[in-house]
Amino acid sequence: MTMSDAEIALEIKIKKAYRAFNRRVKTDEDALDVIYKKLKKLHRIGCQCGCTDVVRKKGARSFVCSDCKEETHFTVGTVYEGKVRIRAMLGAIHLSERNLPVTSSKLSKLFKIGYGTAHNILLNQGILINKSMPSSALALTGKGLQSIIFRRSSETPIRRHPVAEQEEVEKELFETTASTNESSKGSNKDTDSTNELELNLTDDQKRVLKALSETSQSVDDLCIITELPAGAVSSALVFLHLDNLVDELPGGRYTRKAPVKQSSMASRFAQNLEALNISLNAFIAFIELTSKGVSRKCLQLYLSQFWYHLDKTFWQKGALSLLYLNNPSPSPMAVRNYVSPNLLRLPAFSL
Repeated sequence: MTMSDAEIALEIKIKKAYRAFNRRVKTDEDALDVIYKKLKKLHRIGCQCGCTDVVRKKGARSFVCSDCKEETHFTVGTVYEGKVRIRAMLGAIHLSERNLPVTSSKLSKLFKIGYGTAHNILLNQGILINKSMPSSALALTGKGLQSIIFRRSSETPIRRHPVAEQEEVEKELFETTASTNESSKGSNKDTDSTNELELNLTDDQKRVLKALSETSQSVDDLCIITELPAGAVSSALVFLHLDNLVDELPGGRYTRKAPVKQSSMASRFAQNLEALNISLNAFIAFIELTSKGVSRKCLQLYLSQFWYHLDKTFWQKGALSLLYLNNPSPSPMAVRNYVSPNLLRLPAFSL
C-alpha cells in the first residue's frame, strides 16, 4: 500500500525519535535507572524507617537502606510495578511526549516485543490518560464516527459489520434517553457538577483537594494536613491545577476553586459545541493517519490519545511521565475487559 506524504513524514519522525531514545536507553536496566532518577528528583526515594540514605546497584529494581538494611522495590505504586518490558513502556512515553502516535504493530517492531505486549502497553497508556480526563469533558454519542469504525472486537455482534457495535449503542442511548425524559418531567434542579466523588482523581489528589479551602495554603501546610510527602503533594497540585480545580497564587500558595453549577456547564457546552465538532473532524483525520481504523470497543481510548496529542494546555511537558509514576497500573483484567462507554467523552480544546 502506497503511503501518503503525511504518513511518510510521521514514519521518519518516529524513527528519528526512536534512535535518540535508543542512544540513551538501550536496555530494561537503563530504563530502571531513568525511573529511579525521576523518583529521586521527586524526593520519593527513601526507606519506611525515614532514612533517605540508600544504596542501589545500577540497573536494579530495588535499593537497600543504609540504616536498617531493608530492601525496597521503588517501582511499587507506579505503573512499572511488576512489569518486564520497562524499556518499551518508557519508549512509548518518549514517542507520545513528542506528539508521535504509534500503533501496536509499530511499537512491536521498534522494540522487538510481541504484538500482544505492545498492544497492552498502549491500552494501559490510553486507560491512564482517560482517567485523567477532567469532569468538564463533553459527552458525545459517537454517531459521527462510523466512518473510522471498521475493526471487529469481542463486542461486535456475530456475523455483523463492526459498526453494528455503534448501532447497538445508539439504540440503547435512545431508549435510555426516552425513559429518562419521561421520568424527569417537572424536575429541573441545579446540581453541583464538581462533586469530588465523581471526579477521576487519584487517592493523593483527593486528599489534597479535600485539604484545600478558600484560604490560601502552602505546600508545607498541605503536607501537614494530608500527611503526604512534598513530592506527592506537589505532583497532585499540578494535576488539580490543570483540571481547573485549584488556583495557584503568588508565593507558591493554593486555594480551592468554587464548584461549578449545572447551569454554568450548559452555557459552557453551547460555547464549546463548535470547537467539539472541529475536534471530531480532526480526530477522524488523526485515526486515518495513524491506525486507519478502530473498533468501537476501544474508541474512547483512541479519543483520549487524540486529546493527549493535541491539548498541550492541559498536557504540559512531563505530565505523562508523572502520570506513570503517580498511579498503579490498571489490572490485566481491567485492560482485557475494557469497553468504551455508550457516551464517549472529549474535552473541548483549541486546535
